Amino acid sequence: YESWVLELVRRQYRSWELQASYTWSSAQGDGEDFFQEIGDDPSLRQNAFGYQSYDQRHVVKMNATTITPWGVRLGTAISWQSGLPYSLLYQQVSRDTVPFFTENFSTPQARSRQTYVTGERNSERNTAYWNVDLKASKEFNLGRGLNMMVSAEVFNVLNDGTYQVYNPFLEAGQQVNGINESTRRFGRQWQLGLRLAF
Repeated sequence: YESWVLELVRRQYRSWELQASYTWSSAQGDGEDFFQEIGDDPSLRQNAFGYQSYDQRHVVKMNATTITPWGVRLGTAISWQSGLPYSLLYQQVSRDTVPFFTENFSTPQARSRQTYVTGERNSERNTAYWNVDLKASKEFNLGRGLNMMVSAEVFNVLNDGTYQVYNPFLEAGQQVNGINESTRRFGRQWQLGLRLAF
């Protein structure tokens, strides 16, 4: 794993602050874990080296907050991320990879065999996407030691629903025989909050 980070920080001054960063990174290796089915086939050893499933080449982030003269705190978090890689796999039933059984004399069953369509692991890339979040909050002094804060937040303001070939449970993406293990980013979300301190 190799990365470079450029960061800009503007501390709280005159009621506003900002943090921004750009990260370039590259992650390459022979695999993400020891449980990959494709790792059981020694004939594909030369194809195993490639980008890791978490290889995200470019990430831009910006967080900013300000306090208005009316005591309302406004904040935003903006990010742009390049797509994660995924593999194109072809899966078929194979009898030449049947493990040897000694428990009984029955005929062993065939098992599936996977190969990389392009001859390389994680050779494809998902599309990049933007994410914009907004927040506004205001505190009220109710007296007798009571304070109340009201907040409103909007997540994914652009209502981006980017389609990604990615399995969040396996933390990797793959397409097997033309069928994607995929997910779609959830659309715009709203949240209202009320906090009472006494």
